[in-house]
Amino acid sequence: MKKIFSIFHLLPFWLFILFFKFGGDMHFTPLAPLGERMFDTWLVGLLIGGASLFQLILDVPAGILLDKFGYIRMIRLGTLTFIGASLILVFVGGPVGFILSLFSASLGWLFYSPGVNAYLLSTAPKKEAERFMSFRDVFDATGVLLSALAVPFLVTASPQVIGLSAAGVLSLAFLSSMLSPKDKVSVHEEKKVEHHHFYIRRDAFRNLFRSLDRLNPASWLLIAHGLSASIFYSTVWFVLPIMMVDPSKRIFGISLGIFDLAIIALGILLGRAVRNIRHKLAVTIGLLVFAVTVALLGKQTEWLFLIFGFIATAGDELSNISLWAWLAKIDKDHSSDGIVSGTISLFQDLGWMIGPVSAGILYGLVGPEMTISLGSIPIFITFILSLILGSDDNHIPPHPHPKRLRNKR
Repeated sequence: MKKIFSIFHLLPFWLFILFFKFGGDMHFTPLAPLGERMFDTWLVGLLIGGASLFQLILDVPAGILLDKFGYIRMIRLGTLTFIGASLILVFVGGPVGFILSLFSASLGWLFYSPGVNAYLLSTAPKKEAERFMSFRDVFDATGVLLSALAVPFLVTASPQVIGLSAAGVLSLAFLSSMLSPKDKVSVHEEKKVEHHHFYIRRDAFRNLFRSLDRLNPASWLLIAHGLSASIFYSTVWFVLPIMMVDPSKRIFGISLGIFDLAIIALGILLGRAVRNIRHKLAVTIGLLVFAVTVALLGKQTEWLFLIFGFIATAGDELSNISLWAWLAKIDKDHSSDGIVSGTISLFQDLGWMIGPVSAGILYGLVGPEMTISLGSIPIFITFILSLILGSDDNHIPPHPHPKRLRNKR
């Protein structure tokens, strides 16, 4: 009963995740076909990749701000910024409005992933980490699926319709964030946490690599996984909307939603399964399934595309939940949740920069199908890294200076 209450207590936050991804993807997904009305495909990819580069530069500072001012507070600020970015499409027309909205949205996305991850890492009970992370992914995926259902209408809609739709849903996300529980760890005072006998100070950069090493190999594998998965998904989110407006391509309008339908259908089951499987084994199996099915995905159309996309995301979700649960198991004091989550998000944003830029170039050179399949290469590399970096996941390395004053996040 206590476990159910702890999950239900965060219902407003789960709804925030759902509405933010719903509204955020309603803004992001139509950008490629919308941009093609104004620019060449390669330039659209360069602009979308450039916006991700802009966000990437700010990721680690965002982690610092999250820890300094609070996760929920900065999440609310990012949501308000995103609402403004969406409204730019309504009131500023043409290429200028497109570019301003694109780069302003990067600031809206900035605090989402690191804020959500750090909030849950500091809130979830140790033995329930898998459950909390699977709930995170299910509500996130539900938001994306809802936006995917709207994609067939949005890819041909006017900028004004896209902007108003996204702003309306993001307003619901902001309301949900206002109802969410406060951060569990105070950001306004030096505080002794229950796992340690020393006080924690804040200076994020000094201990960043120490924190990553202390949380090794889960932290480094999460970075590699975030980079490779983001390259693939950003490629798909760039290519498929363009294919949908091309009548010669046999792609269903729901094709983008299949990736998140898999998470909704399997997320909680995989979260339970991970608790009974060694993390290293689950990560390795998940990455192998992910890589192989992505390599075959580009050659599939219609129903086969949906089947292969479902299997690919199942493999990705298995490895993702396992890695975050592994990290939570190693992370005893939560003394660097914000900066570690921000660093992981930095590499995810690097993937979201590489994907559109490479997809915009490859689309004209090898075609959309091969462009999708080539997204498997970084995933195969991450699979190999999981074999090299993986170690006994029952071993929890001690803090290098257990009695020393150290920096919080």
